[in-house]
Amino acid sequence: AASEDDPEQLIAQHRFVRTGVARGDFIAVTEGLAEGDTVVFAGLLKLRNGQPVVVDNTLTPAVSQEPSPADS
Repeated sequence: AASEDDPEQLIAQHRFVRTGVARGDFIAVTEGLAEGDTVVFAGLLKLRNGQPVVVDNTLTPAVSQEPSPADS
């Protein structure tokens, strides 16, 4: 079990996925992930398969089913 002093170590794992229908900022993943899997969407070019990672969601962008550019 993880604690603040000894957090559970996450390891990067490269996976191929199959995508389905897209709506706004959302896209269905139909194959390749299990429910509850964590997906990297920023900084992924720095990751290597098997590398330990730390999750930092402080810069998570807002998502929308009907996004529009900020300057529109």
